[in-house]
Amino acid sequence: MNKKNAFTLIELLIVVAIIGILAAIAVPNFLNAQTRAKVARVVSDLKAITQAMEMYYIDHNSYINESESYISLNGIKTPAPDAGLYFLLTPVSYMTSIPTDPFENKYIEASGTTGVDMYEVAVAPANPDPQKKFYNINSRGPDQDEDMGARSDLQFGTTIITYLASNGLYSNGDIYLFGGNPGVMKGPINVDGRIYNGTMPPNPNY
Repeated sequence: MNKKNAFTLIELLIVVAIIGILAAIAVPNFLNAQTRAKVARVVSDLKAITQAMEMYYIDHNSYINESESYISLNGIKTPAPDAGLYFLLTPVSYMTSIPTDPFENKYIEASGTTGVDMYEVAVAPANPDPQKKFYNINSRGPDQDEDMGARSDLQFGTTIITYLASNGLYSNGDIYLFGGNPGVMKGPINVDGRIYNGTMPPNPNY
């Protein structure tokens, strides 16, 4: 008569402990790989948007309106219609679609719509020329915190913290690209503690 062997309670607890240890190792590695993939996607998206912005500039001698622009109606701030990256889609298609920011953790207003997780674009006009000559495309990065004064802040100077994975995968800072003529700025830009006044801040080597 054969005797059937069964797992003892201690053996089951050992198996559960091993599975828990493996999960504790695997899950953070998976999440980190996912975050690195998002960072790579953001960099690719920003470069594509920048190319579209430059093609738009060739046709219009001006860059697009910024996102999250507002107009004042009877003292009430209202999202401005036809603002933001949608100018790259119509009436001429400089892009087939506007990519969404995988790190955007709140809804923003763009082109008169709500509930769009879009990259933010800030544009500074040349003074007194109202044409828009200098821009920044921005993602909040893995910390999902805006570390750059976007929108009209670019007209008056702003402080920027650059995201670098070498500082930690979830470190503070934004992922961004600049373009255009920084000479139209009304104030200096502070990038990671270094002041740029009328000169182009270097785009990070992501």
